[in-house]
Amino acid sequence: MKKLFILILFFYSGFNCYSQKLLRGVVLGQLQDYQGTIAYCNKVIEVNPNYAYAYNERGYAKYNLKNYLGAIEDYNKAIEINRNNAEAFINRGIIKATLHNYLGAIEDYDKALRIYLYYEDAYYYRGVAEVELKKHAEALEDYNKAISLNPWYADAYYSRGLLKILMNQKESGCIDLSKAGELGFKDSYDMIKKYCK
Repeated sequence: MKKLFILILFFYSGFNCYSQKLLRGVVLGQLQDYQGTIAYCNKVIEVNPNYAYAYNERGYAKYNLKNYLGAIEDYNKAIEINRNNAEAFINRGIIKATLHNYLGAIEDYDKALRIYLYYEDAYYYRGVAEVELKKHAEALEDYNKAISLNPWYADAYYSRGLLKILMNQKESGCIDLSKAGELGFKDSYDMIKKYCK
């Protein structure tokens, strides 16, 4: 998805200065050079302080560097600039969940879903937060929705499988773990050995 965005950004931008710099920052992020991403996003923001995507990308880099409060500030700014930035709400929610603010995370996922109802990541991450709050039925429903929107969502199968096992639905949970493994989520096989004998 990000690769497609990079191509769209490059061609749609008309090759203007800040889009080229942001493109370099996105590529550095893909290479896990998060300091480089921050530096390029800073240059973009200097040229255009109202470019929400630059704040979003810089927030992602800060998150990966475990600068959670700095990342939240960037997502807040991205949302301030563009209230319809579903990705910024999701990313901010992920950080809130990382900081164990599960209710705040769920609020952000809900906001993302009000912007775009078919955002499978919002359902998935809301399910993860709901599991932490012991809202298992709601989490199962969100994992189901994420999978219905993206039948190749390995993480959702994995999480749903573990949740089903927790909810005493072992056979169905083991099927989900197997599906997650088939889709490339290798940790699934360890869980199958542990729970599905």
